This record gives sequence, structure tokens and C-alpha cells, in this order.
Amino acid sequence: MPGVDRVSDGERNAAIRAVEAALSEGRIIQADRDRRVDQAQHAQTSSELQMITQDLAHRAGASAWTTYEPPAAETDRADEGEQSPPAQVTYGPSQDQVVAAQVTQMYGTKPAASRVLVLVPIIFFLVIAIGAGAVILAVVGSVNDGIESTFDEFGGPQAESSPELFTPTGFDDLIASIRAQTGSTMVFEAGLYPGYAVTTIPAEVSGKRAISYYYDGDLTESTKTTSTYDRFDLASIDASVLVRLSRKVRMLVEDPTIYYVLVRKPQDGSTTWLAAYVSNEFGESGYLRATKDGTIVDRNISS
Repeated sequence: MPGVDRVSDGERNAAIRAVEAALSEGRIIQADRDRRVDQAQHAQTSSELQMITQDLAHRAGASAWTTYEPPAAETDRADEGEQSPPAQVTYGPSQDQVVAAQVTQMYGTKPAASRVLVLVPIIFFLVIAIGAGAVILAVVGSVNDGIESTFDEFGGPQAESSPELFTPTGFDDLIASIRAQTGSTMVFEAGLYPGYAVTTIPAEVSGKRAISYYYDGDLTESTKTTSTYDRFDLASIDASVLVRLSRKVRMLVEDPTIYYVLVRKPQDGSTTWLAAYVSNEFGESGYLRATKDGTIVDRNISS
């Protein structure tokens, strides 16, 4: 169609590579990666691809961890024309002399053998104390083994178990968290996994500006973005439909390891609200697309 910047296969593959690179560098999480790859695969124009990856390009120069860089060597500074700092001048006795004086003050000028005799009882009592401490630690450890601890190895309380989003209760808890955080349950899209979710929520009353939130029992802001989808009320989705769809998609491959459901409002005359994906360790995968009431409209299995 004239005037429309149709996306090429090369542009689509480049966008997916950018998303994969962001995942490998720790700049996005797996759920965010899956969402972006799915968007890239279905993008129709170059503008859509740019919307999917523009924040990745902006953040690509940011380092995931702050690292220490030692100061340049004096030779490097000299090459750059900088003047080396003046050598420090020390005053008073050397450190070796100070240590020798402290040893003399503590032990006098006794022969080395005499000093050894003085140290023997000290070492003996230290060995006894260490042995006693080890016995006490062993006893305490055995007691703890028989008691269910409510604290992790760093002394804090253990994290609660992950939410089960493919249950009515788990999905309702997600809805409640979104309502508590934003005062509404309107979203642009939601990616639901067994133990967590990624939701893209409107940042303003109108418009396409959005904020991605990560949910694992608590709702945490992740990234700011711009959505290409229409907003809808996530509370209007029937949790039982999600449960049935997640079960059906797991039947597409043997020994499934990853599965999730994407929820979006249909566009361009489509009736697809739900897209469920599954894969296993052998690279076998499949997906189901369904209407809001769970009617399957598309099914695919690849290996």
C-alpha cells in the first residue's frame, strides 16, 4: 500500500535480535522479552517495530553494574602531558622499626625460645575455645534442622510462595493489586505466567503512554513505554477461561516447561483476545489463539 512503511524481514529480525540482546544483558526480564518478540512478529510497519525497541536503544549504553576503574598509571599520565604528583616524603622511623619496638616492649629482649614458651599456653587455650565453639554450632545446627525456619540465610523472613495466576484466586489478587496501585483495572495488555505477570498499564487518562509493571505477589514498576494496543478492563476477563486455556495449550507439546497467556483487546476486525504459548526443553512449541469466551480460533504446533 503506497505511503505505508511496511516492515521487511530484515527489520523484523533485527528488532528481535535487539530484544534478545537486552535479555542476555539483563536489561529486561524473560516475560518482557516474550511480549516484545510476539509484538515484533506481528508488527506490520517499521513504526511499530521502532515503538517496540526504542526504549532498548535508549538504555543500551547503560551499564547493568557499576564497576571500579583504577586510576591511570603514572606513565599514562605522562604520555598525556599531565604532571606526575610529587613523591611522598616519609618522616620518623620505618614501619619495621616501629613493629620491632612494639615487640621489644611486649616481650623484652628474651631469646626466641623463651617467647615460644610464653605463647604455648595461649595457643592451647585458643584451640580449646575453637573446639568448644564448633561443638556449640553443631548442636545449634542440628536443632534448627528439626524446626521449620521462617527466616532465610540472611536473617530475614522467607519470601512467600509465588502467586498461582492460573487460578481464580491468583487472578483476582492481580486485579486487586492493579486497582490498589492505579485506582483502576484498565490495561493495554497483560502477560500471565504461572507464578508472575507483566502488565502494561495506561500512564495517563488518555493517550498511549504506558508503564509496565511486574507482579509476583507485589506490583513493581518496570519500564515506561508507549503502547500500540487499545486499553481495556482486565477485570472483564473471566479467570476460568484463562485456566482452561492454559491447560489446553500445555497439551500441545510433551513435557512443557514454559507456558503463558497474552491478553489484548482485538484490533483490525480480529476476534482474538487471548494468545497462549507453550514450549519445552527440546525447542518444541505451540500456541492457541482464542476469543474472550475461550473459543479457539487458531492452533499451531512447531518442532
